[in-house]
Amino acid sequence: MLTTAFEPTAELSATDVVRVVCEGLMNNDDPKPDAGLERLYHFMNPRGRLAFAPTPPKSGLQGGVTLEYFLEKAGNVALGALIFCASVELVGEMQLTPSSRTRGALATQLIEVGNSPLVDDSDAVAALRSLVSAPDDFLGSVITAVREGRELPEAPPSSLIKRRFWVQLEQERRPPLQDCWLIKEMLSLEKTKFQMLNEGGEEFEGADSK
Repeated sequence: MLTTAFEPTAELSATDVVRVVCEGLMNNDDPKPDAGLERLYHFMNPRGRLAFAPTPPKSGLQGGVTLEYFLEKAGNVALGALIFCASVELVGEMQLTPSSRTRGALATQLIEVGNSPLVDDSDAVAALRSLVSAPDDFLGSVITAVREGRELPEAPPSSLIKRRFWVQLEQERRPPLQDCWLIKEMLSLEKTKFQMLNEGGEEFEGADSK
């Protein structure tokens, strides 16, 4: 059931926020076009918004991200997987880190996102692998739908392309969103070549991705 919370409140736990945002992106156009993306904007802190939709620098500085700019420019591997996904699941326990003198408390949650190999064009090899191992009756229904020009069938859970992502949140310490949990990062569990080259750096305040 789609959670109705559209903006952060102190009553929502970090887990609630992850669920609210993921369900919103899964049903991105409910109740209006890009409603899920707009909800994500409201549940992100300025750092997170800027990471998803970098603004052109002015006088050497990057300014705040407006909702309109975010809706037009936001892009991220996790975001691409989550919008209109077939499934999303929170994996394992959320990891909590107490606040310090310089920041609020941190929370890290692993999520698993599933997409149909018929619509996921981000990895052709993974899509082909999923289709090859799919049940015969599903493949038969796909062929029939293509021949008759009908809508493609939903992929069974066993045939979904699964990807995992870290979602990191920070609890605000000051008004007007004091004590609210906001998303600051979404990172793929699969390390990029650049990340592997910078293995010694402090990439992410969370558990080892292995």
